[in-house]
Amino acid sequence: MSENPKIIVPKEEGKEDSDADAEEEDEIIEDEQEDEDIEFSSADEDSEKLEDGSSEKKSYVCDLCPGSMFSHHNGYYNHLKRKHNVVCYSKGSISCREKGCTFRCSMREKLQSHLMHTHKKPLAFSQLKFSSMKDFEEWREVFEKQEKCRFVKKSGTRIRRQTGEKHTYLYCSRSGTFVSNSKGVRNQFKKVSSKISNYCTASIDCVEQLDGTVLAKLCSTHYGHDPSVEFLRLTKADKDNIASQLGKGVSRDIVLDNIRASVGEDVDRIHLLTMKDIRNIERSYNIKAEIKSREFSCGFASVNEWVREMECLGDESPILFYKPKNQSKIVAEGEHFLGLDDFCVVLMTKGQQDILRKFGQNGVFYITWMSISNGYDLSLLSLMVTDDLNEAFPVAYMVCSAMSKSIEVLFFKIIRDKMGTLCARAIMTDDRKSLFDAWGEVMGFVPYYLLSNRFVDADWRDRLITVPMRTCSVLFMKYFTPT
Repeated sequence: MSENPKIIVPKEEGKEDSDADAEEEDEIIEDEQEDEDIEFSSADEDSEKLEDGSSEKKSYVCDLCPGSMFSHHNGYYNHLKRKHNVVCYSKGSISCREKGCTFRCSMREKLQSHLMHTHKKPLAFSQLKFSSMKDFEEWREVFEKQEKCRFVKKSGTRIRRQTGEKHTYLYCSRSGTFVSNSKGVRNQFKKVSSKISNYCTASIDCVEQLDGTVLAKLCSTHYGHDPSVEFLRLTKADKDNIASQLGKGVSRDIVLDNIRASVGEDVDRIHLLTMKDIRNIERSYNIKAEIKSREFSCGFASVNEWVREMECLGDESPILFYKPKNQSKIVAEGEHFLGLDDFCVVLMTKGQQDILRKFGQNGVFYITWMSISNGYDLSLLSLMVTDDLNEAFPVAYMVCSAMSKSIEVLFFKIIRDKMGTLCARAIMTDDRKSLFDAWGEVMGFVPYYLLSNRFVDADWRDRLITVPMRTCSVLFMKYFTPT
């Protein structure tokens, strides 16, 4: 039987052996993990300050084998364990955040065990198995979106010499302490860091076996912070998608507007995208932004350029239909013909599609029409649906050069082709019954047709002006004087 390893805790200078042993007694950890699993404190141990304020690198010399010198304490500790069967731990940098608790350790597993047994904190652990690393990464992406968290690697993948298994350790991105690279040249505003200046218990220990299967030990309970979307990192998939759009020539403003317009019920880090994030992606992917000058002197030429940029977005494009000016187009043979002078564009974002799917079936729709006074004689047709708070939410728009019954039918057919048939409980318009008839022709029978209170109130006020003042006074006295 092999001899049990000796455990040595290095003491700080200026302290007696008894004091050091008393303070470090709780820091001694049994040798349950392999060499690669040891976590040490920060690298400040490897340097000491001189009188002039500069730092000088320490060197570690093994007393058991003369001539062995190490420049880093990690190498020194590993040498002691492998060659001399001596386990050496430095003072832990992980501390318990419970009130009045002075527990400190150097390993995440020790903190998890302390919280469960001493403070009775419920930590959720689970064992997962995947057929390949690709399946594990796909699950991880979905899990991070659901739990509003991110897991990152603080070191590379480690390979066991005996078994050949690949071990990867993922930690919560909120763990750690923020270290500023500022040189103090000028005073900057105080930045809010995502780091909690301590360690979070959430982690994933991933083992890739020789046959390709992946075993993952998950601790899904976070400690020391609350879930917050603003402190999350953009996922690699989100960065790749944004970089792809920028590489195709889509401007920063359009990328930013489309992502913000795609927000639905589930808000993730991508929906809080800023222009600074886009510039960082350009720099990391080595993309040179192309500054485009649009011909705003010709409005329709500017729209054509904007539509071309939107088409580069693929499925994320908000354009459902587009017919430019000076180009004839047959939408459906024998039904709708748009001539050379006709202009039409139908818009619906991803976020609007989500709202329409949720409240569209058996919903109450408000359809409004108005003319745009900008010198181009355009009309705007808007489709809104009432949500659970009885508030009207816009879900689709159409801008066209001329409004007619066939154009109204075309608008609803485009929506039906995208979202399917919508069964409405009621349709509300501004005294334009042709919109109600066009909806019924495309979507089917609607039991109720209503006039919007906005239209009724405005029409009432317009007609009230024509009533003589005396009659108005009599009506006021009749209906509003208390009895």
